[in-house]
Amino acid sequence: PNPNLTNGNAPFRKPFPACSRCRNAWYCSSACQKQAWKQGHKLICRDWTKERSSSSAN
Repeated sequence: PNPNLTNGNAPFRKPFPACSRCRNAWYCSSACQKQAWKQGHKLICRDWTKERSSSSAN
């Protein structure tokens, strides 16, 4: 799933909130969010969060 788009079968609605950890990914449904987390967003999210923390410390 593309975290930035609706699933094509549903009419566009306001997306779910961004990932509460990294705030870089938006999802069209909670099912899409869970699937993306299992497919690797948790790793990307961790890296984005580390990067943001280190850049704000400088």
